[in-house]
Amino acid sequence: MIAGVALDGLLYSQRGPTCGIYALWKALSHKELSGGKVLPPPTKHKASFPDNKTSLRSIAKLAGLTKIGEVFAAEHVGLLAKSVGYEGGKVIGFKDAGELFTLVKSAVDNGQFVMMAFSVGSKGEPDLTGLNPHWCLIFGYWEATHELAVTHWKEFFVFPVANLFQSNTKLLPFPKSEWSKPKAGKNRMEDYEEGTGEDRIKIRAFSETELATALGWKLVVI
Repeated sequence: MIAGVALDGLLYSQRGPTCGIYALWKALSHKELSGGKVLPPPTKHKASFPDNKTSLRSIAKLAGLTKIGEVFAAEHVGLLAKSVGYEGGKVIGFKDAGELFTLVKSAVDNGQFVMMAFSVGSKGEPDLTGLNPHWCLIFGYWEATHELAVTHWKEFFVFPVANLFQSNTKLLPFPKSEWSKPKAGKNRMEDYEEGTGEDRIKIRAFSETELATALGWKLVVI
């Protein structure tokens, strides 16, 4: 039997390194967390939540928590949640899959969502390469089988808690990169090189220790 928090509205669809902001947006859009207010999608900048005309992504940029929509630290998710008036966003560490399941169960039973980073595979599953950091939103669980109900990529997934735990703890540092936004054509991520260009935004690299501190062995309760 599954226990879970109801997801209001459609599943979210996102592109680029904005998965953390979109997962947080979906959680905060839940009527019980937003106090009945409407949170605009991160790509739209003219709607109002709670009393301003900026999207969640714009708020993150103004707060210095992101450059192009990326959120590579669990603590930054909590800070961003608080920046729009939500008093939750607690970051909690775990030491094994059993403790992770207990934390998720406690949060879901309390009507809360859980955000967690993992390395995503080509089909949306947790992989062990550690090369593709990605945020998902956990909203339910099966106690008998220790499986979790998860959403990301505008789909629903069922992940064994052990798989998600292993994927999270395998996250690897990635090379410094820059995001190019040409006047014509699609955005693209490129290897970082020193240089100039008004259309380029640099994203710094993380060392193994920094990435583990930022994303590994922890979750965010929303």
